[in-house]
Amino acid sequence: MGKLREQMKGELELKGLSPNTQEIYLRQVSQFSRHFRRSPCYLGEKDIKEYLLYLIREKKVSTSTVNQCYHALKFLYEKTLNRAWVMARFPGLKVLNNSLLCSIEKRWSLCFL
Repeated sequence: MGKLREQMKGELELKGLSPNTQEIYLRQVSQFSRHFRRSPCYLGEKDIKEYLLYLIREKKVSTSTVNQCYHALKFLYEKTLNRAWVMARFPGLKVLNNSLLCSIEKRWSLCFL
């Protein structure tokens, strides 16, 4: 992901994001890529949803970490790869709890039937 990483790093700098935010975004994208063992160029909306659910269900990361990942991937796809971001914002992501997670899982499962 070397060339893509450098390209994204440049975009983050041009956007004027803090060095800490840049580091977090680059780390989140790197972990996403490693999870699928593929460049994000070859991954799409379905993979992003799967990965975010993996973070929530398996890794049990904090809501802020899921938010960081979501926005890092959104930045990558919109700004660095110049792709349209068609994935809707997670409803209520800031107050994610078990009942909301069940609601999200039910809605997504209907999409994959």
